[in-house]
Amino acid sequence: MARFALVTLAAVLGLAPGATAQDTVVVTRRGEAQIGTAAERRAVAIFNDADTRRIEAADTIEPSEIVDGSVAVFDASLRVEGTIRGDLVAINADVVLASGALVEGDVLVVGGGVREDPGSRILGSLEQHGSRPRVRRVAGALELEERPPTRDAADRRLRRSYPTTRATVLFSTGGTYNRVEGLPVLIGPRVSWATWGADARLDGLAIFRTGAGSHFGNRAIGYRVRGRVRLGADRTVQLRARGYDEVMPIEDWQLRTDEVGWASFLLRRDYRDYYLERGLAGSARWEATSWFTLGGGVGWTDATSIRATSPWTPFRGGEPWRANPVIDDGTFTTITAGLELDTRNGRRRGGGLRLTAEWEHGIGEDVIPRDLPQSVRDPIPTSGYSYDRLWGDLRLYAPLIGGGLALRAVGGGEVGSGPLPVQRRLSLGGPDPMPGFAFRQFACNEGVDDPAMPALCDRLFLFQAEFRTGFGLGSPPEMDDDDYEEAWHLWHAFDWTQPHFVLFTDGGTAWLRKDGPGTFRWDLGAGFSLGGLGVYIAQGLESGGATRGIIRLHRRF
Repeated sequence: MARFALVTLAAVLGLAPGATAQDTVVVTRRGEAQIGTAAERRAVAIFNDADTRRIEAADTIEPSEIVDGSVAVFDASLRVEGTIRGDLVAINADVVLASGALVEGDVLVVGGGVREDPGSRILGSLEQHGSRPRVRRVAGALELEERPPTRDAADRRLRRSYPTTRATVLFSTGGTYNRVEGLPVLIGPRVSWATWGADARLDGLAIFRTGAGSHFGNRAIGYRVRGRVRLGADRTVQLRARGYDEVMPIEDWQLRTDEVGWASFLLRRDYRDYYLERGLAGSARWEATSWFTLGGGVGWTDATSIRATSPWTPFRGGEPWRANPVIDDGTFTTITAGLELDTRNGRRRGGGLRLTAEWEHGIGEDVIPRDLPQSVRDPIPTSGYSYDRLWGDLRLYAPLIGGGLALRAVGGGEVGSGPLPVQRRLSLGGPDPMPGFAFRQFACNEGVDDPAMPALCDRLFLFQAEFRTGFGLGSPPEMDDDDYEEAWHLWHAFDWTQPHFVLFTDGGTAWLRKDGPGTFRWDLGAGFSLGGLGVYIAQGLESGGATRGIIRLHRRF
């Protein structure tokens, strides 16, 4: 629970109480050859990420210290005696994991060494590379430089040091808090194994639903068994399999999981809906290039409705939770295929575009459909039921003088002839992604008498634009063409190390397929951010619209 973030201020302010890594770094322009090994690019990308704690002088993480996120050390030494709730990366640096040290993610060392004292623990994998990468400083970030070729370059790759097997016991929360299971606590073993050409990880976790009520029956304890294999020297092929009994969110494309958790725990406002799912699934992913990935999967699941319980919260304990909606119960087979295209010049921060798209085909068996008015959905057939759903998310990041512009177009929904089940339907309005409007103001649930306010739209389209500028930034220096590359790094989209003033607008519509697209609604907003933390106000552009405030600890998109 330590890593989820405080979201919406609306209830606290009294404003409208009704009212989400790649191996790419800033090293090349598109079309140029990659510089450095995949491990070196991955290490530099993590170092350059604004959410990473960077260390560049001899330092110690004390026994009582807990770092929420990744840590990267460059050209220095680090002694870890406390806890790192993320990855640990060392670039041309040495790391000592003292007795009692805990790294919950992976440890990656390029150009240095790591010492593990008895009593230290790494829950992820340990990967060491002795060859020192050539890096330089560019506008506060690291950039890889090309290394002159040598005859024994291939030999050095073969001399990478990997542990054969690593076993540990994982104890953690589910990273959220919600009104149906309270705080999920995960306990179980994890085993990882690695060689030069592959690595694998297997974990089996019991899920204790600490706030589960009698509605869960004998499923108050769930489970998650997952296996992952990455193949190739650069780990470009990934195979995954899992068996699970978990509480699944509906519409998880909006607020981040940790943000929903904090809103639920502190404000007693849960901005998601949930259902219980038990099943088996397998998937494959191929990183064809550093900027293009293909993937797909198949799953067999049993979906069951669950009711909201009454988990404890420190505030507003006398207020009832919003009800959790009934879904279309039944057994489903799902087939998915998707792609990701990412031309950004830095992990999540640089200029460029990112496109993700997914097609999902579902086949329902023994479905017990939720009773909905025919104005919302045609009846689900008792046999031969299937549906198709498309989803796409396109984001463009562009540097501007003194700041940066981000644009986003996202949408999708039902295609084909089969109606979507309730758990795959859509809505707009609320803290994200349209904070100028009340929660689920556009949800196609008019005429449905349900206090849960379910999301029932078939289709959705959303456009977002955001401009950020850092305090104290003036005009960029005069430059000729030879200086452009350096200036790109200095003035590119977002420098997250300083406070930013933010202006944004959101426009969207969600509708039932039979009715056609509805009215396109807009909001305008402004705020301040520091790193991921942002404080914003937004106003819906319609008659009688209220001004609403939110807090985010992640960038909006």
